[in-house]
Amino acid sequence: MNRTSLMTLALAGTMVLAAGAPALAQDRVLASVPFDFNVGSAWLPAGDYEVSRLTANTSLVWNTSTHDSAVTITTTASTEQVSEPAALVFHQYGTRYFLSEIRAPESRKKLYASKLERQVSAQERESAENKSGDRNVVIAAR
Repeated sequence: MNRTSLMTLALAGTMVLAAGAPALAQDRVLASVPFDFNVGSAWLPAGDYEVSRLTANTSLVWNTSTHDSAVTITTTASTEQVSEPAALVFHQYGTRYFLSEIRAPESRKKLYASKLERQVSAQERESAENKSGDRNVVIAAR
């Protein structure tokens, strides 16, 4: 079975599990992302995205136009009540962006830095052109 088939099968199975968990539906955000970005090692194009929690520690990032998607493992960023507006937070290294946090109305979830992100971060730190280091880019969501 090739990688695409495995990913499709995993995504379909995850969606079936998500259908049985309507209580998780409120942790859904919609956002227009104006740049290409990575979720882990998966590359996603700029566009309109729906991000929804599938389980307590997994989220689906889905492009509503192209249907490109990625499933990611998350961790709870804070146990305090979230009062910030919904948003997607990205780490930016030069021209590369990595999704790092999902702020939903009911929760805040952090993504683990992937091997690819750690490599890009290390390359940026070593680069003579990088004077400002990485930065966070926040995209408002609804």
